[in-house]
Amino acid sequence: KISTCIQDGTIDERNFKDVRKYLDQEYFNVKEMQNKNSAAAGICNFVINIVKYYDTVKDIEPKKQALKEATNQLNDANSKLTSVMDSVAKLEARLEKLTTELKEANRSKQ
Repeated sequence: KISTCIQDGTIDERNFKDVRKYLDQEYFNVKEMQNKNSAAAGICNFVINIVKYYDTVKDIEPKKQALKEATNQLNDANSKLTSVMDSVAKLEARLEKLTTELKEANRSKQ
């Protein structure tokens, strides 16, 4: 499938570069081709849409990669945050225990 080849980058970019000269032609549109031949109109429509799809995928791919990297960074940061929060909870529990022991020690001195 051509859409799969576009998505995984296995289709040569030159193919789309070469076809653009035809897309720029005044006669290369579905309406004009329909007047000549319905099969040609179908192929024309396919070419126009697959080039649009290619352009969209090429535009979105860097954004998908950036999102993936940002998500990984967020997951790492959340993991570190969880670890820090666990450490804080342990320290707060230890502080509570030491504070209680100090109060009891002060009471027994009196």
